[in-house]
Amino acid sequence: MTNIKKNKCIISILCVIGVTFFVFNSNFEKVKVQIPFLYFNTSASLPIGIYLQVPCKIRRGDIVIYNPLEMTKELAFSRKWIKEKNEFFIKRIGALPGDHYSINNLQFSIKGNYIGPVSLTDTAGRPLPQLKGDYVVPNGEFLPSTTNTHSFDGRYTGTVPIKNIKAKVIPLLTW
Repeated sequence: MTNIKKNKCIISILCVIGVTFFVFNSNFEKVKVQIPFLYFNTSASLPIGIYLQVPCKIRRGDIVIYNPLEMTKELAFSRKWIKEKNEFFIKRIGALPGDHYSINNLQFSIKGNYIGPVSLTDTAGRPLPQLKGDYVVPNGEFLPSTTNTHSFDGRYTGTVPIKNIKAKVIPLLTW
């Protein structure tokens, strides 16, 4: 099957799911479309698009949907990076318990591998939280990370409890 046929097939399936959802829901105006195994990413952290939940054990490099810490949510909400305080974040798992990461000289590295720069300010010129030093990911936690230099990830927020992960996802249709 060619990529074009594959993409048309995927889009057709998604349309059928969406239409079915609306047909069986009588209150169209108050519906917030949520299909439990699909996630739509609009953030700059990863490619925009539709991600599919997959049932698998998490590993370094996996993309996950997770509930950030309250302090992280508050800052993201106050700067309008998220529209609602109960929104989840989407990032890759950069590091797992026992892994070393460092934030020194405005550079972010995991296990000795350079990931990207650390910015002092966001794109609007407002100061970002600054972590400095060498760290080890504690038991029961993970470090969210992306290679996008404008991503509000672990280089600014530190680690997050693994229990905050809602789902592991894979890109289904991105652009």
